[in-house]
Amino acid sequence: MDILKLHERPDGSYLGALPLSNIPFPVKRVFFSSSGPNKNCQRGDHAHYECEQVLVCLSGTVMITYENKDTKGITVLKPGEVFYHKQLEWVKVNFKEESSVLLSLCSQEYNEDDYIRDYSTFLKALKG
Repeated sequence: MDILKLHERPDGSYLGALPLSNIPFPVKRVFFSSSGPNKNCQRGDHAHYECEQVLVCLSGTVMITYENKDTKGITVLKPGEVFYHKQLEWVKVNFKEESSVLLSLCSQEYNEDDYIRDYSTFLKALKG
């Protein structure tokens, strides 16, 4: 998904611009997660019934393992790279470096009832 414009300078620094008009839904919530001083820190391990997210790597390296009704895969994000996390998509996030940071732009406010935290429940939801 090419929604973030990354401007890199010769010295390796960069500026990332994310026009909200490029997000495929109205943004209702923004949060970030970080590995802190750890590497191989894992987050996610759930799906959502309704919420969609655009996940933006701000620093470090973030590996995303995903599964939805159409495909399974792994993508690795570096700073400025983006992953579109759809509804009914199981995602595991693994921070591969210390001080990795992932920004999440969400289509919904936080709602615990929207989370699918049990993998077998997720598989049943996929079947409809």
